[in-house]
Amino acid sequence: MTGGEVAKDAPWWRSFLRPLLVVPLATAAAAVITLSLVIWQQDPATTADRAQQGAVDAILRSADRRTVGLEAQNGTTARFVYSASVGKGVLLVHRLAPIEADQAYAVALLTPTGPLPASAFRPDANGDAVHLVPLEAAQAVGVEVTLGGAVVMRGRLTAGP
Repeated sequence: MTGGEVAKDAPWWRSFLRPLLVVPLATAAAAVITLSLVIWQQDPATTADRAQQGAVDAILRSADRRTVGLEAQNGTTARFVYSASVGKGVLLVHRLAPIEADQAYAVALLTPTGPLPASAFRPDANGDAVHLVPLEAAQAVGVEVTLGGAVVMRGRLTAGP
């Protein structure tokens, strides 16, 4: 710019378009965030995780809960916490041996008439698992975990307080 020239203002259309671009972009960003939250809350995996956590909390807070240490091998530690009033138990496992992709550990409730299959689970990469087990058999006296038919861990359920 030389001494006698005056700077020109920005074209009129820039000031007109700027609000027109900001509002739709802000609205689109808000819509994406809202939609993401709705999808996250409706995600079956998230809903299942919340339901499992609610059941685990109910078991751990129940007045009639019982805890059983399961006999395990190879540095694995396991506890089975159960509640008759909740009708479920939770198997808490740490450092379980890794398994093949097509395998799963099977949980069975031990009854006077024999094992009653309850459910199956896969530990995470660290060998840890938190697994809900339905207590459909009121006469259950124990719980065992097997892999390919071989008993991996077993515990005896206690009666009464």
